[in-house]
Amino acid sequence: MFAIPRSQNALVVAGPGHVAPGMALVRTVAVAINPVDAKMLDYSPAVGAIHGCDFAAVVVALGSDAPRHLSIGDRVAGAVHGNNSLEPRVGAFAQAGPESDVTPNTAWVLVSGGSSATGTRAIQLLKLAGLRSIATYSPSNFALVLGFGAEKAFNYRSPDCAKEIRLADGIARPTVRASWLMVLTMFGGCVALDGEYACEASAADRALSATIFAATQTLLGNGRIKSHPIRVLDDSCAGVIHGVDIIRTGAISGQKLVVRVD
Repeated sequence: MFAIPRSQNALVVAGPGHVAPGMALVRTVAVAINPVDAKMLDYSPAVGAIHGCDFAAVVVALGSDAPRHLSIGDRVAGAVHGNNSLEPRVGAFAQAGPESDVTPNTAWVLVSGGSSATGTRAIQLLKLAGLRSIATYSPSNFALVLGFGAEKAFNYRSPDCAKEIRLADGIARPTVRASWLMVLTMFGGCVALDGEYACEASAADRALSATIFAATQTLLGNGRIKSHPIRVLDDSCAGVIHGVDIIRTGAISGQKLVVRVD
């Protein structure tokens, strides 16, 4: 049996209760640190909210509408919207648990930052979807992006990088059409960040994310997605704080920072 904790240690910006219907309460075992964790603190801090997005954990309680494939005691990994003024108790950097929402082509796709953790996953998913990826990389990570499946790779520090991409055999294009998304809309609620990063609630994004998560779970279970190289920092909250500082200064490349908290 897994008891719902009555207290938690957490990193907040500056008590658990009932579990919401569509959520699972988890006991966090390890967290990963992302550039967004530093950027949120600097750009749009939600004072008093628990911080952090990525976690690996064990399910300790389920809401009434949580997905049926989940059970108490399951080992899970996922993401939450930390540093959220609208739901301040939901965040990954907490030992006793964030509440987590658990939910034919030949085109070339340019993955900017292909050696990041997000980039290597994008390269793999694009390949599985039948798309062809090219990636930009820092000089030390050429083998990394090719190893994850990029067909062509270009050093973004080269002054001729854009020209080299345009002139590469088979992918010459007069322009590159850029697209971007705000991943936090996958939870379906408003994103209460400052300035241009604020977003309205999107039920469509939540529904699409549920489909993507289910497909990704199948790919993970079948061993068709490889994990990004990790760098494990010292345990505890001090390790998380150190990791955020590393991210802030840009002193990490080709690795995912991970901290065990339990």
